[in-house]
Amino acid sequence: MEQIKEININDIWQNNINFLIGSGASFGLFPTLATKMKSETIETLGKYFEDTKKTNLKTLLFMHYYINCIHPVITFDIQYTKFGSECDVPDDVAKMKIIENYKKLLKNLKLVASKNKSQNKVNIFTTNYDACFADAYEELILDFSDLDFNLNDGSKGFRRKFIDACNFDTSLIKKGIFGKNSFEIPQVNIIHLHGSAFWTLSDGKILVNYEDKKCKFPENFFVPITDKITKLGEILNNTESVREDFDRIVFDANFTEIILV
Repeated sequence: MEQIKEININDIWQNNINFLIGSGASFGLFPTLATKMKSETIETLGKYFEDTKKTNLKTLLFMHYYINCIHPVITFDIQYTKFGSECDVPDDVAKMKIIENYKKLLKNLKLVASKNKSQNKVNIFTTNYDACFADAYEELILDFSDLDFNLNDGSKGFRRKFIDACNFDTSLIKKGIFGKNSFEIPQVNIIHLHGSAFWTLSDGKILVNYEDKKCKFPENFFVPITDKITKLGEILNNTESVREDFDRIVFDANFTEIILV
């Protein structure tokens, strides 16, 4: 497969622009589906456990995934990280560099969208659950008070915002002081193909709340099975591990009771 290191805006601005963004974009900020096992990911193992009807292992795997991948996404606080970066905390400096990359991408896409007068839009399809685009966009608003650019996540509302596919067909129009002139504001549509860590189901609708930083499980939910989650993690992080190693994890009736709560 040919790798493209540089895209000339003049070559693409007249076309419908669509990007697919995967977990690599947030690498270093959040964990990915990768493991240290040879040719194995959380995804391939989940499929294996499902096909072989190893239900308890599949459940344990996704508990591990929530703790190590989803929970860090939910609890990420850009203001706290930004402050740490300003204080030269190495980990926070590295994390803010990733947010800066998202900001650069959005600024470039704003330029592309503004050149395409036929629709003024660019679509981003992402398999990520995180809110990096939302965080980066709000940082751009803080950097540029006159930012004529809109990030549309498909939501609509005030105190509560709900996702609806039809909202991606909307645009913002800006008018001059006396209303004689108007223009469509450049826009990027962000479509979460696998959903978002900040989505919940409310009255049959998808509610999005980027301020919801709470754990999705009851307090101390994982405590009784910490040993099993730890053992699973040790297997996943061992380059010599094979699938059969997971069979050494012993499940009892207590585990079944926990997952049925």
